[in-house]
Amino acid sequence: MNALPACWTQAYPDTLSAELINRLATYHALRGGRRGQEIAELIRDGKLLEVVRYPIHEYIKEEGWDLLQLIHCRQALGFYQKNSALKLPGIDPEQAALETWLGAEARCKSTNEFFLSLSGMCQFSDSSMYDRYLKGLVAQQPRVNPTPHFVHLLEGVRALIKSVLGRAPKVCDIKPRFGPGATRTIKRNMATPQNKLAETPTCSYNLYASGLLPQIFEALPHWSYEHISSSTTSIDIEKIDGEEYFSVEVESFVDVRLISGRIQFVLKNALTKRSMESQPTLDSAFQLGIGDEMTVRMGRAGIDITDQDPNRSWARVGSLTDSVVTLDLSSASDLIAYQLVKALLPTDWFTLLNAGRTGSTEVKIDGKKKTIILEKFSAMGNGFTFPLETLIFWAVAIHSSRSSERCGSVSVFGDDIIVHRDAADETVRNLELLGFLVNTKKSYFSGPFRESCGRDYYRGTSVRPYYQKRVVTAMELFQLHNFYVRNNELGEPDGTLSGIVLDYIHPDLRKFGPDGYGDGHLLSHRWEAKKTRAMRRSGYGGVLFTTFKVAGVGHVSIYPGDYVTPLYNVYVAESGEPPHQSYKDQVWFDPTDGSYNEFDCGWAYQVHGKPPISYKIGGNVSVSLFPNETEFTNSGRPIWEGAGPTDPVDAPYEEVEVYTFAHNAPSYSWLL
Repeated sequence: MNALPACWTQAYPDTLSAELINRLATYHALRGGRRGQEIAELIRDGKLLEVVRYPIHEYIKEEGWDLLQLIHCRQALGFYQKNSALKLPGIDPEQAALETWLGAEARCKSTNEFFLSLSGMCQFSDSSMYDRYLKGLVAQQPRVNPTPHFVHLLEGVRALIKSVLGRAPKVCDIKPRFGPGATRTIKRNMATPQNKLAETPTCSYNLYASGLLPQIFEALPHWSYEHISSSTTSIDIEKIDGEEYFSVEVESFVDVRLISGRIQFVLKNALTKRSMESQPTLDSAFQLGIGDEMTVRMGRAGIDITDQDPNRSWARVGSLTDSVVTLDLSSASDLIAYQLVKALLPTDWFTLLNAGRTGSTEVKIDGKKKTIILEKFSAMGNGFTFPLETLIFWAVAIHSSRSSERCGSVSVFGDDIIVHRDAADETVRNLELLGFLVNTKKSYFSGPFRESCGRDYYRGTSVRPYYQKRVVTAMELFQLHNFYVRNNELGEPDGTLSGIVLDYIHPDLRKFGPDGYGDGHLLSHRWEAKKTRAMRRSGYGGVLFTTFKVAGVGHVSIYPGDYVTPLYNVYVAESGEPPHQSYKDQVWFDPTDGSYNEFDCGWAYQVHGKPPISYKIGGNVSVSLFPNETEFTNSGRPIWEGAGPTDPVDAPYEEVEVYTFAHNAPSYSWLL
């Protein structure tokens, strides 16, 4: 065996990685019955492209699988099918992703043309006019004659969405905020609130045309004050009862750069990448504020997009009872066409979301950057795309389930859709009528298998494999080792599979500890517990163990003082903890630098005095402007904790000690 890397995040040599993966995959395949023998033969022959394309999702629908054989087959394939580090002959993952993205744009264009062909659709200014139009569609004889079923579908889905959203909020009631991801001009590894606040604000053409920028800046006055480029002062003198009164008005201008979005392709699997759109900074903050408002209103209606467990529970029930189906959509968010959203959302909500969307994006085609006017409404990377797609799919599923009176079996999380089997055909039909594509190969209508939100069940038992998604590192092997331990070695004798993995981990990195504290250490029933004399004297009942973690990245403040960032922290805390959005296979990306169109433009609004440098909430209750753990340089500049590295390979890491009350440690190390 080649020398093992002694660094936790160092990439293993290709030969060593292939040796380990092929060894484990073959071990599993040989225990997978007839299908496993086929997989093992492909691995031995080096036909990895056929391994990646092996149609296990079709065979899994078959009855009569031995459970352990199925688990071993899926684990053998799990080392290859989502492994973005594999280099396969004749496969260009980025080109494949671009073709998928362009295909989705073409389908959205067809959907848009269909809706536009419905006579007079774009002429209505309010929802009541549009509702009256829908009711008279069949009699009007438009250029495209919609069926009564289609009219009923639009009416029903639109009414459901309206009942959930209610009236659109005022801009002053939306709380713009920053997420942890990259923007159009700031890379992921520099994506701190401080850096986003420090750069010259950027926005899309849509947000500029909406006229909402002054209201957004008024919600964040300290931010806008930092970017004032010029001010004008006017003095009015007015006589009242012989007395002269002076009125002073200060008008300030903030420079904003006008740019488009940018399509990036990020790692997904060995065959293709995933498209994401980076947003201008102002748009990203506004989009997240809108998304938070939608999330709250959807939660009140029982649509909880912060919790994947309902979908997972339904998937397990479906695998046991065959009562519900799980539907998989192809390019779900990329097929939400602009005119579809206009048709389904109340007018006030459409106007708000349209102001926040990025209507044009830059994409590289044949090596050349092109700016494209989008046919889709929004893509992943937009802060309200996830709640928007969930709401649309939920409304379609509920409407489709009403005829069979099966609405109680509907559960939707993003593009993971679960409906009762009696409503499945109607749901698929309606989704396709609205321009979406149901992937029937990975949708499960009957049989003992169901999958949803990262959980796979065969007759109620989890058969989800460990997926090797990137190059092998010791950090990845820690996760694999712990996967085997947590899953009882997948039916093999104790220590068999985890022992193979352990052989490929450098002895200096073998830190053991209890479960429940992540994968920075190796799980074991035998681990070294540490206890200092100070802990003993103070009566501490717990112990310490050692684990690894990827180190955070500190960013020194760009400008002296830096009072804007702590005030932003107070603003976020005051407005309440924003709802957490859990994205399936969520991926953060790192936009590369590039040229973009830049225009000088300014928006004027009133500045009522200089922003304060102190902040209080509730009278005399003061709020700390800096987190307690904030560090400072010798010159007094704060060091802000930023996001970790985009790619964990070769990332800095640290060894830390964790305090626990776990009592299964066999022995203690008494430390000074």
